[in-house]
Amino acid sequence: MSDLEKVTEVARLSKRLNDLTDRLNAQISSAEKQLRDGGVGLELWLPEPFTPVGDTDQWWLGWHKSNDGWGFYVREFDPAEVDPHDITARGPDALLDCGRAIRLAAFPCIEPLADLLGRRLSETLELFSEFQDDLPPVQDGPPPFRRAKAVDGEVPF
Repeated sequence: MSDLEKVTEVARLSKRLNDLTDRLNAQISSAEKQLRDGGVGLELWLPEPFTPVGDTDQWWLGWHKSNDGWGFYVREFDPAEVDPHDITARGPDALLDCGRAIRLAAFPCIEPLADLLGRRLSETLELFSEFQDDLPPVQDGPPPFRRAKAVDGEVPF
């Protein structure tokens, strides 16, 4: 194989890898959009970590809210450096902003995370069942405005 043939082969492999990565990203984006559109607003992290190929650090996948809204996020720690129970050591980082190896390793964890989210939402609904009839109905519009009481002639804002 000549040098040019090697370059051609590398370019072909790279194109295939990029095409598969685009498909992976589309699947992650679709799952994230479904949960967002469903209004899932419950932070939850899988209890079991995953380790990307070629990495020694462990990562957790979770459903988390940041300034950009709800989405899939990962947290990382190096077991040699950090207490394994302190999963806030590094992160959270948006899954789609992470490298390909992390996204690929996290992908199989999305279904178990969705299952756990569903169970937690069901448990929360069960808690409401005890007193749901006592809750007033939601009214359209913003909640009533309450003006703060003035103290020494000044409104505390």
